Amino acid sequence: MPTANIHDRATVEALYPLAAFEEDAAHNSAGKADVIQGIRVESPPDENGTFTLSRAKRHVGEVRTNGVAIFLAPDHQYRYSALMKDDENYGGPIEKGDALASARNSADGYRSFIDSILETARTADFQPPIGRGEERLRGFHGG
Repeated sequence: MPTANIHDRATVEALYPLAAFEEDAAHNSAGKADVIQGIRVESPPDENGTFTLSRAKRHVGEVRTNGVAIFLAPDHQYRYSALMKDDENYGGPIEKGDALASARNSADGYRSFIDSILETARTADFQPPIGRGEERLRGFHGG
């Protein structure tokens, strides 16, 4: 499994480059996407800050798995907030300050997404692995 380090941003960027971010964000921003693409943080960081990270896909209806792995999906939503409705010019969009110019720069969204990966890896609450005699394995589980 590919690993990254919470203390070294370049390790995450090497596993999830800008081109991959742009591809996934464009796919996820499509209105009819049934499957979203992104990245999955699969383990908490160890004492050195190393954690497991991989590219992943997930169905939009899939429920979040608690404490097992965390799926993060990029999109271009930050670009849409650059425009707001103009009530004076027949409802056409107007630029909020210099937001449209900054929205054109996809590197801003990429940096923000890498920050969210690192923050998620730092703060995520993962369950310990299941082992022999584990309480979660006892009892009837259907069938």
